[in-house]
Amino acid sequence: MLDGHPALIGCLGRSVSARAGRWNRARGSSTRTQSVRATASVPAASRGYDGGKKVPGRKNHIITYTLGLLLVVAVTAANVGDRDAAVPLLQRLRSLHQEITLV
Repeated sequence: MLDGHPALIGCLGRSVSARAGRWNRARGSSTRTQSVRATASVPAASRGYDGGKKVPGRKNHIITYTLGLLLVVAVTAANVGDRDAAVPLLQRLRSLHQEITLV
């Protein structure tokens, strides 16, 4: 799982929020998932098949601040379900960004 440095994310979040005329602390976030085809150079152990989208490869799971800044990112095999990936993703979000109250 890849994570931005919390102090940097907080600084960027406050700056973007201030320019947008919003509260200066992140309080809400949004989750997104994207299946991506993997090339032959990607190890088979980290690839899967997303049966819903019919895509072989990997799946990106991201949580963004309401204004679009990345908070937490995880990359899994495409066959990992959104629900299964959400638990560790949300735990990591809670440990890094305790100010987030709405997902």
